[in-house]
Amino acid sequence: MAGPAVTTNTASAVRFPRIVETTPPGPGRLEHPGVNTADDIVDVLLVQHHTLRELSGRLAAAAVADRKRLLAELAVLVYLHTRGEQTVVHPVTRDHTGYGGYTVGTACLAQEERIGRALAELSDLDADPIFPASFAAFRRTFLDHLADEECDEFPRLRRRIPTQQLHSMANDIRNVQAMR
Repeated sequence: MAGPAVTTNTASAVRFPRIVETTPPGPGRLEHPGVNTADDIVDVLLVQHHTLRELSGRLAAAAVADRKRLLAELAVLVYLHTRGEQTVVHPVTRDHTGYGGYTVGTACLAQEERIGRALAELSDLDADPIFPASFAAFRRTFLDHLADEECDEFPRLRRRIPTQQLHSMANDIRNVQAMR
């Protein structure tokens, strides 16, 4: 059986890749072009985290002439990603994953607020000589946040939330992110 392939969602110029099932639909599988109906919210978020890491790495190494464009692209993707998590994921983590879930969900929200503010401040510095150092500090904080979610929030979701709900959440986050 062939594994999933990563493609881009053509709905906009700035987009997250989607996992596409490379095997034809079989009995009991719905046919949704461009969407792997077997993925759950954690799968979707892990693909987005990979995209965000890769883009932030390209921005860190970018020439001054490319910074503005890459920073704008990163800002849009961070916005879409965090809006989706804040609408779909963190409320479930806070309210439905048992002891400690409230703390984890609330911490993720607080980190995302700081990341959003820091990213906005960086947009004024794209050609400034202090951009590389400022972006490096932002990137460390941002990558730590992604790692925190992957270590604390995602396993909690997979352990505590029914599989069907995780799949429904994947569709919900796609819908939230498509609304821009």
